[in-house]
Amino acid sequence: MSSPDKTKVLAQPKALSSCQPERRANDLHLNVLRGRTPAVEGLQDVRAHGVELEPIAEPDRLVEAGFRIARMMNEDYGSMVGHIQGLMGEFSQASSCRIYLNQKADVKGKSYYRLEPRLSIEKTPGNEFYVTSEDWKASDIESAIMQKSFNECRQIVIDYDNSLQVLFENLDMNSHACDVYPLEAAWMEDKSKHMSVIPLFYRDKESPFGVAIFDGIDCSDKSLGSFGRTFWTAKIAMAAASQISFALIHRFDAVTGLPSKNDFNVDLHAFIRRLLHAEVSDLKLMLIDLDGFKTINDSFSYRTGNRILRETAKRIESAVRADDSVSRWGGDEFSIILPGISMGDSCSIARRINAEVAGIELQTEKGAARISCSVGIVDVGSVLERLLKTRRAAKYYGEEMRLVQRAAKRAFDVVDGLLKAAKKSGKNSVFFDDDGMARECANNDAGPGISM
Repeated sequence: MSSPDKTKVLAQPKALSSCQPERRANDLHLNVLRGRTPAVEGLQDVRAHGVELEPIAEPDRLVEAGFRIARMMNEDYGSMVGHIQGLMGEFSQASSCRIYLNQKADVKGKSYYRLEPRLSIEKTPGNEFYVTSEDWKASDIESAIMQKSFNECRQIVIDYDNSLQVLFENLDMNSHACDVYPLEAAWMEDKSKHMSVIPLFYRDKESPFGVAIFDGIDCSDKSLGSFGRTFWTAKIAMAAASQISFALIHRFDAVTGLPSKNDFNVDLHAFIRRLLHAEVSDLKLMLIDLDGFKTINDSFSYRTGNRILRETAKRIESAVRADDSVSRWGGDEFSIILPGISMGDSCSIARRINAEVAGIELQTEKGAARISCSVGIVDVGSVLERLLKTRRAAKYYGEEMRLVQRAAKRAFDVVDGLLKAAKKSGKNSVFFDDDGMARECANNDAGPGISM
């Protein structure tokens, strides 16, 4: 594209719910044959219909950024917020990232799915981050763009500097193959230099579960030409969105942003190994279950239930120590690893969590939604000791991996029984394992307060 004038829409593509849009002869159409490696002077296998295209060169700096982004998957950021902040830190001009997820909603007794705001992270010029996890209202233009991207499973990049707004289909991280279409000029908003709207999906490219919107991710290499910069902006934004998709599916819970059950298990196994090698003196496992959470969903809505879960996650994190690991175990359950702590101090934390969660009160159209929680605590060291004393333990002794897995499973069996005892006692209570017996942790048994 030698000038912005040549990007004018010749015909607007049909709005399709399918991921296989109908081809139209007068659409802007770029088709790069798959599996080819571009020459330095540009891609030779480009077919353009209705528009003149520049050659596409490959910017070394963006390729390097792509490798750094890929490597970030193995880093431990502790939360989804930290992970996205790390991604945004790779781009000096990135100003914000907004995540919308396809969530179940209830309106007038009917259930349906819609894109709802989940997480917004703003970065200042001084590299400070501001996080919003509550609901916010997208502009009409943004809502229309992200809905189109989600429904058609296509990536949208709007370049305000060069008056380019294009829609990518079949964009692939493994090659430079893609199809490009124009986007109607009425969607141009002069509020940011660059916007990338990327569907979030895992494996099945025809079934996205959300949308990521980036402001400020752009390729600034002027030697690439206007379309070349837009093309590489789309590639690198897709790399960042792909990692967010993977993290939301495998590492973090999409509702609360806490580490997921699978990620939590990795941490628990690592701590049990440290316990075996005497690298940590004490290890406690805590399981928290919300009391009457099903009633919240039934009486209010799934959306209110999700708000309760997010607020509960915040309050639990505020009640534990910096070194404790909190995750959403599943449904209305949360789990915590507490290293180097006595049972009395663990009870203090549990009681603090009881009080924090009982203080939740969300105002809705149907009234105030309130919740409480029950807690079980197990000494993982005691579980491991008992396991090593049994005859069956000899089979596993010396086979560290199998011993660790068995200890983790046994610890969860015990703490689940403690949680059931807490529920039977009247809920909003704490039970711990006392040499194989379930004992309630009363307020006067909780031990001294813990400095956070």
